[in-house]
Amino acid sequence: LIAAEKKKENERLRKLGIEREKREKAEAALRAQLDNDEAEATRQQQLLAARKEEGKRKRLQQEKDNLAARTRDDLRCPVVVIMGHVDTGK
Repeated sequence: LIAAEKKKENERLRKLGIEREKREKAEAALRAQLDNDEAEATRQQQLLAARKEEGKRKRLQQEKDNLAARTRDDLRCPVVVIMGHVDTGK
């Protein structure tokens, strides 16, 4: 009787161990996926920041070049807009 109970208990513990091992593998896979996703998001943020910085640098260089190329003869005329009354129909 005691040997049968020990055998049942050992079998139950073995099953619990197998279930726990499966859960741990699934959690490890999920953790690895989350780590990969986080690393990818970080890399995307770095690429975005680099692109913004590059755009800012190009824009500032273009403004600098435009100011350097400006002469009194090459100035643009001001834009004038004359707006009239808008009738709302009230």
